[in-house]
Amino acid sequence: MTASQFTRRSTDICAECRARKIRCDGQQDGCGNCARLESSCSFQRNEDVDVQPLLQRQRVRLACVACRSLKARCGGQLPGCRRCHLKGIECVYKPSKRASTNASKSTTSIHELPATMTALPEGTVSALGGHTSPVADAPRSHTLSPEVEIHHPSGASDTASTRLHVPVSDCDLHGSAVMNEEIVMQAFDNFFRHLRPIPAFSFLHKASLLQRYQAGLVDRSMILAVIGIVTAMTDFPAVSKECGARCIQEAERLVISDFGSPSVLKTQVLVLIIKYYAWQREHSKSFMLLATASRFAYAMKLNYEAPDLSFVAQESRRRLMWSIYVLDTIFGSGVRELTLCPDETLLIQLPCHERNFDFDLPQVTEPLKLMSHQPLSDNVGFVGLYVRIMNLRSKILRATKNAVVSQNHEQVPALVEGLKSELDTFMARVPASLHFSSKSLHLHAHSSDLCPFLLVHLWWRQCYCDLYRVTLRGLREALPCAALDQLGPEFVIYCQFQCFEAAKALSAVFRSSLALKVTLPVMGSEIYACAYQCVRLLFYAYRHYGASLSLSVESVTDHAMQCLLLLRRLPAISPAAVQIQEDVQKLISRGASTGSSPSRPSTPERTRGYPNSSLGKPVPTAAHILSRHSIVRQLDIIDDSAALGMPRFSDGDETSSQYAKGYEDTASRPEPASASSGVTFSLTEGTSNDLTSLATSNAFQGAFDGLDLDLDPHTLDPFTWNWSPWDSSQEVSI
Repeated sequence: MTASQFTRRSTDICAECRARKIRCDGQQDGCGNCARLESSCSFQRNEDVDVQPLLQRQRVRLACVACRSLKARCGGQLPGCRRCHLKGIECVYKPSKRASTNASKSTTSIHELPATMTALPEGTVSALGGHTSPVADAPRSHTLSPEVEIHHPSGASDTASTRLHVPVSDCDLHGSAVMNEEIVMQAFDNFFRHLRPIPAFSFLHKASLLQRYQAGLVDRSMILAVIGIVTAMTDFPAVSKECGARCIQEAERLVISDFGSPSVLKTQVLVLIIKYYAWQREHSKSFMLLATASRFAYAMKLNYEAPDLSFVAQESRRRLMWSIYVLDTIFGSGVRELTLCPDETLLIQLPCHERNFDFDLPQVTEPLKLMSHQPLSDNVGFVGLYVRIMNLRSKILRATKNAVVSQNHEQVPALVEGLKSELDTFMARVPASLHFSSKSLHLHAHSSDLCPFLLVHLWWRQCYCDLYRVTLRGLREALPCAALDQLGPEFVIYCQFQCFEAAKALSAVFRSSLALKVTLPVMGSEIYACAYQCVRLLFYAYRHYGASLSLSVESVTDHAMQCLLLLRRLPAISPAAVQIQEDVQKLISRGASTGSSPSRPSTPERTRGYPNSSLGKPVPTAAHILSRHSIVRQLDIIDDSAALGMPRFSDGDETSSQYAKGYEDTASRPEPASASSGVTFSLTEGTSNDLTSLATSNAFQGAFDGLDLDLDPHTLDPFTWNWSPWDSSQEVSI
């Protein structure tokens, strides 16, 4: 290229190109740039005026954080861009490099902006450079939030390094700080990466939920519930745990305030809230909310198939119903009157494989109750296996607890043999590739199936422990000593040995899991209670018949330590898990102590479960066999039944008036009845408009259908049935 080919800097530059600082071709009848932009050119007007105020800036100088994270075009309006306003999210601008003269500051908040930028007249919007342009006709309902701070490294400009943080002191749920799009997307990512593998959360479909969120169709209560549970159970520094708790409370308020109009979406939110409260040891809330969720599910007919819906919507409904069923089996602890979801009412198929659900591949599985013992369908995934084993455990708990309080113990051997056969058949029907082995464990270690894989095999072994411990003398869940004597020593010794072998098998699963060189997944509280029960039975065997089994304190302690070591490796610790882990540690420290536990004290012969029997006629009571870590046992409920009776006034008027006054003072919150009154409380003992693009495959399809009433559209674990670790007659403070 010769020198003559270079374009000289022409003095013939129109005012528009000069203001925009771009090259002008100098055509006197109107330059090409102005013609392309369909704007007036100073050459056509034959004037040279400063037209900078007449020009409209085509690109904004700074995009907000939400638009940049999604690589969407930002209008740049202040105090919030139009896109964020339409989506109802918080609009936050990251300071530009040119504006950030002080590089030493690592955080910038709205307090550092000039006050004139936070209040602009309606009808105009100011860009950071000072240009004005017409504004959208919709008024701004939100301003730049003082709650949200943007933390970024010094000099960092990429939005990938931007992390939002909402401190608890600024957690204003009525504003939009927590609902910032980047925070919500991070919460969704954490949920589907860490919590979705837990079977209780398998009902949420990732692609459908994210697509609906981008369209603005996800209910606010769902977003708050996801943020709250992610904050509690995963590493989510964007929102403090206290702010996460407020999110859960707000989500609960939104659902309960409109609980007269049940919907599938509200039921999903309730399950998230129930799991959160169970993890946080707020048992009364979780227990009572489960009844509401169950009523929602049956009102929406989730226990029936919905063939008119898409496969994703059908499968999401099924999984939601199965999640409620599993929670019911755990909360009910095998007690019939505490059960809300009977097996015979669930007329839906088991969940399919995760891949088919995620990618909308229709698949037919099998119902919960099978008419024959054919091999397990290959279409049943880990969630289906989990539902089956929880169903078996519920049957075992119900049968063994009924046997303990029954007067007829002759059928116990046949009962034990029948339930053992069902457990054996369950594992025999499972494909060989899903059986527990070192190879199978390592193959699942790098997939999201590791959590349900471990839970299924832990529960299967736990069921054997629950079944055989009815013969462990001295345990509250065991048969009376007189009944055990009638069953014969061969049967009792066989069951005791099988119980110890099942506990060792549980410990072996913990030992194999410790050998994995991967980060263990979030498991909830189930694995903690499994470990507690395993340690408890191991030391019971050592203390009561260790000599006949040639057990040493070193070998038993080694098995127990595998359980504790694995619990310490788990990534998430909830208050419920902390409590059980402390109990496991105390069991190990006490378990190897010398001396055997005292025998059951002699009591008058009477039928267990009927302490008020008289004249040989049993009188049922409200007593239940509940575990130490049972949610029902830890309910914060006051029995005010004594206040229902007629008050007994004395002869003196003065005394009568004093009694009436005292009763009036305490009527709002009666105190629990004293032991002398004979009153006991059994529980303390023991989503807007739809889009056509979302209609073909959507997990939320039909969420508001199915009602004829004109209505709008993974835990604590109750395994160990007694307070004492191995003897019902000796209370141990652990």
